[in-house]
Amino acid sequence: MRLTLRYHDVRALDFGPPRLENGRLSVDAEALRAELLTDPRIANVEVQRVDAQENCRIMSIYDVVQPRCKVEPVGSDYPGALSGVGPSGSGVTRVLRGVALTVVAPVGGRRFLNLRPPRPGEPFDRYAGLHHVVVLPTAAEGVAGDEWRNASA
Repeated sequence: MRLTLRYHDVRALDFGPPRLENGRLSVDAEALRAELLTDPRIANVEVQRVDAQENCRIMSIYDVVQPRCKVEPVGSDYPGALSGVGPSGSGVTRVLRGVALTVVAPVGGRRFLNLRPPRPGEPFDRYAGLHHVVVLPTAAEGVAGDEWRNASA
């Protein structure tokens, strides 16, 4: 069996009950926040959104991930990262295009995103023009180094 990617274009992003309808993605920020807080290494987390056309800069980026969901066979969306190592090149995976999950590192983020069209002479950022669900975690007391990097990944 080969891998089939089913793309769903996101043209608008807001917070509310989870759904994707007519290109409008609604994300349950409180459910996402509650899920992330199940990790004892995370003391607090803030979830924000940035529209694709918004003129802003996100500082101290840890990671940017395209949302995917493995539907056939049931399994991990990112094997080896979110679960044990396993095959990922078969079945059906749904992919949200036009949106990214962006994790901000409170300490040690290595880059920033300019989410506006580049000015003459500026390099183009491939993440500009995307809608971003931005996650800003805070480490629990005593959590640092690799332990923290693994929690915020």
